[in-house]
Amino acid sequence: MVARGTRRVSWSTSRGRSARHLSRSGLQWMPHAPSATKGWFLVGVFPEFAGIQYENFMAVANKMRTDYDFFHTSDASILPRGDLTVKGPLLRLFKPFDELFVDSQDFDDDAIKKFIEVSGFPTVVTFDADPTNHKFIERYYSTPSAKAMLFLRFSDDRVETFKSQMHEAARQLSGNNISFLIGDVSTADRAFEYFGLKESDVPLLLVLASTGKYLNPTMEPDQLIPWMKQYIVEA
Repeated sequence: MVARGTRRVSWSTSRGRSARHLSRSGLQWMPHAPSATKGWFLVGVFPEFAGIQYENFMAVANKMRTDYDFFHTSDASILPRGDLTVKGPLLRLFKPFDELFVDSQDFDDDAIKKFIEVSGFPTVVTFDADPTNHKFIERYYSTPSAKAMLFLRFSDDRVETFKSQMHEAARQLSGNNISFLIGDVSTADRAFEYFGLKESDVPLLLVLASTGKYLNPTMEPDQLIPWMKQYIVEA
């Protein structure tokens, strides 16, 4: 239990670390909390720390604590982007990508796990040297869906436009069982060797599907979505 000023908050630190510091203006994360400092953590908001929802949350936290950071509080207003109207019980997943946070009120054990796995996965996976992306890359390549992979140099002055187009493609084509990834060619040498790609062809879009391999080399950002739609028609 941590108390400062007029606020009293209890936190579960599921990896056995000491409680996070609390200030009246919000939360200050300790520097040795890897995923928390990267912006990924799950908070349970509860009117009281009892009941089936709270017990299910704590059970899942104990099972998944090696991979994720879990916290709980009775005061949602202290959270990043705090909301005075949130009373709970509520799950709020914070993440450094897509919509930044997402809520759920389903406290079934399996539903909590699915919420973490689905909502905690990027719409477009980033393939670069950042170790926090490695688990997403591993999961990306292990899924049975078709895979759309855009490789370019992240030093390219069009990189943000390409990223925007990939996210828009993922949104528009969400019902077509396609997973999306954008990769920095400087860290993708093994992928290039494995897929038989050439750096001289970047920016390139590669689609791997059960029907074959499809490649669009030296492309422009505005070609991405039309090409993907054409692939869907012809595949």
